[in-house]
Amino acid sequence: MYFLKTTLAGIILTSLFIACSGPRVIVQESVQELQQTVEKDPTNHIAHYNLGVKYLSDNKYDEAINAFNESLRLRAHFALAHFAIYCTEYAKSSNLYEQSLTDEPDEDMLDKINEVNGHLDYAFMYDPFFDWRLGTILLEAKPTIFDPLLSNVYDLLLEGFRQFFLGKYQQSIKKLNRTLETFPEYTQARLFRGLAFAQLQQFDGAIADFEKIIDEMESFNKRKILPVYLNPSDLYYLIGYAYLKQGKLIEAETAFQKVVENKFGYYMAHFQLSDIYQRQRNYSQALKELDAALFVEPNDALMHFNKGVFLAQLRKSGEAIEEYETAISLNPNLYEAIYNLAILQEHLGDNEEAVENFTKFIDVVPRSHQNYLQKAKEKVNTLNKN
Repeated sequence: MYFLKTTLAGIILTSLFIACSGPRVIVQESVQELQQTVEKDPTNHIAHYNLGVKYLSDNKYDEAINAFNESLRLRAHFALAHFAIYCTEYAKSSNLYEQSLTDEPDEDMLDKINEVNGHLDYAFMYDPFFDWRLGTILLEAKPTIFDPLLSNVYDLLLEGFRQFFLGKYQQSIKKLNRTLETFPEYTQARLFRGLAFAQLQQFDGAIADFEKIIDEMESFNKRKILPVYLNPSDLYYLIGYAYLKQGKLIEAETAFQKVVENKFGYYMAHFQLSDIYQRQRNYSQALKELDAALFVEPNDALMHFNKGVFLAQLRKSGEAIEEYETAISLNPNLYEAIYNLAILQEHLGDNEEAVENFTKFIDVVPRSHQNYLQKAKEKVNTLNKN
């Protein structure tokens, strides 16, 4: 997602300088109350995330990063936690922020900058339409400047970005509309207007904006004036995700296929395709897409779990068990894999192993999943009697 990452990172860092008088992202509970919630249910990734947001709003950056990392340990594909770490790292370190704006950052900082920017990349791949309001804290974390030389149009553009990061998406669209009326070639304005449409679940408007950018890219490519790193793969991914949110599986499949045609290593597009084929009960094709994703990202526990599900549907129990065990070895907190493994072991008559895994599931499943928690306890009791 090089295009999206570089474009969005540049806009976010530029937006740090925008006056920000809007409300912060506020978690109503106190730190103590949130800590108690985490203590009651330490397996709940949302509880750790909320605690991190509270720490971030109090400028306790190290504590916030620890909480967000704990959330990711429990749920690796949690886009909001990735975005939160991205925001927190830049809010924490003015040196990191300043170095990220230079063309050639210090070598000592380059790895850190790439690591931090990688969290924005992951956030977009896991959920390109995640909630951006946390960016409010990022905006308020840096000093404000005022440049009287800004043109009215550029001022509107930055105001559109500011409203976007405040979560005021309708206002953002109005500002970006006025920008695009005068300068329709402002790709960043069109990109963020599309994202704002998506936040409002106006997906047709989002798709139209993303497709317009692709058309412009293709025109520029024909004239050989576009930098080589700008390619339509990222936009097709956004389009596919927008169709997916509407339940339009055929259109989503077409868009994601265009992603992988342009860039085979785009593993999350393969992952999305596998999900589409799974919904269509085409498990053999879903497996092919997962294998393509795992070729690029072999240590993704969720993908191994999904592969286990598809293999179980194809009645390949031995292979399914191997995939579940691999997923659990990569993420011991992936309770879905533990539960499915226990169910499969019970079905095969491996009662001792099933009891062991149902017990593990009881230890790691979030307390909010009371139905599954109760079922697992009943399974343990029944199997122990047998």
